[in-house]
Amino acid sequence: MKNFNDVISGEIRKSIPDDWKMIDGDKLEGKEPYKIRYAFNSSIIDGKSQLINILVLNKDIILNELIENLIFNLKNSIISKDGILIVICEQENSDYTDDLKYFISEMIDYESQNFYSIFCYSDNDFKTTINGETFEDLNLIINDIWSGNLRFSGPKTGIQKVNIELITDKCWKCNKPMKTVSGIVFPNKQSENWDNYDWLYYNQLVPVSALNSVQAESIKGFVDKLRIKDNSITPVEYRYSNTSKSKYWAAGCPYCNSLRGNFYVAEYRMEYLHDLESRINKDLQYYTVELNVGINLIEALNDGYDLCPHTCFTGWERK
Repeated sequence: MKNFNDVISGEIRKSIPDDWKMIDGDKLEGKEPYKIRYAFNSSIIDGKSQLINILVLNKDIILNELIENLIFNLKNSIISKDGILIVICEQENSDYTDDLKYFISEMIDYESQNFYSIFCYSDNDFKTTINGETFEDLNLIINDIWSGNLRFSGPKTGIQKVNIELITDKCWKCNKPMKTVSGIVFPNKQSENWDNYDWLYYNQLVPVSALNSVQAESIKGFVDKLRIKDNSITPVEYRYSNTSKSKYWAAGCPYCNSLRGNFYVAEYRMEYLHDLESRINKDLQYYTVELNVGINLIEALNDGYDLCPHTCFTGWERK
């Protein structure tokens, strides 16, 4: 019977050129018994190389708060340095979800260019899959990540262009028509004009409340400039909500200053998501702005999905 650790060692060695340097063991991140087992730099992809860190978890791992925190901290440390963390997990059966698979899939995994989880199944000769259907040797997947043939499709951290969304709305209190700043979306392509069918946004709208103070101030400054030409656009401010009993960034009525909270914006917005005509008739309007995207927005983006014609999924795919 094959040993999982021996299989992984052999597959990792086959995944990169023989002369490609591995990082020395004493320089690997993490704490025993759950520290990085292999690390090496990727090939040059889009002008840069990233450090690929591989954490190997056997099926007999006993999860507890201490172990979970070690893995959480390891992930956060690697991602904060713009490294790639690949978690390889041993599984007995592809049809069975145990505590380890649930923990990785539901508690650790998130769609990002810095993280990839791989499950190797002993009932299938320790092969794995990227689509849930076709199984292949692990070294092929690792090599494709190393070479850039398997790449992340979706927003990345750092300075990038996002779209501020405005929705045709009316104030719940004074009943005057207005254009509410609902949040930001991440388009799957860039365009000079957004009132068309030619683009989608990833996963879902990220509400204004999900922005940190620096990001919110940047959005506020852009919206303030828009309001010079159109004062029906809601200002963005740090407001107190009686409903949630808390303060957060949100839109407010430009006439009576009433708060337009998250719940009501999301509910009202739904009527515009059944087709793409809302872009054409200006019920949904978009403006491009540069924003420093942090992990907070990537995580918020992965919290849900707007199931509608406007959206597409993030994820890893072969080019």
